Amino acid sequence: MEPAEIEKLFYPESKRRKDTDLPSFEEIYSKVKKGKIPSTLHIEWMEYKKDNDNGYQYTQFCKLFNDYVKQTYGDDVAMAVNRLPGEKVY
Repeated sequence: MEPAEIEKLFYPESKRRKDTDLPSFEEIYSKVKKGKIPSTLHIEWMEYKKDNDNGYQYTQFCKLFNDYVKQTYGDDVAMAVNRLPGEKVY
């Protein structure tokens, strides 16, 4: 069998979510990270699911959100602590 035929067996056209709208990750990012009223990614996902019954499930939603954040803002989110080993106990 050709690879495309095998892929269709595992992922039929009716099961694919190419027609599912992506949420506005910029708005979600501003609510979660910078908003005056704190929000969580889970709360934003529940609001997304209210509007999109056939929308992405939570795991895929988080993956797409994290991919967006990494692509837009980079993945340098850690801060290095310059210290001498054994000098302080954390």
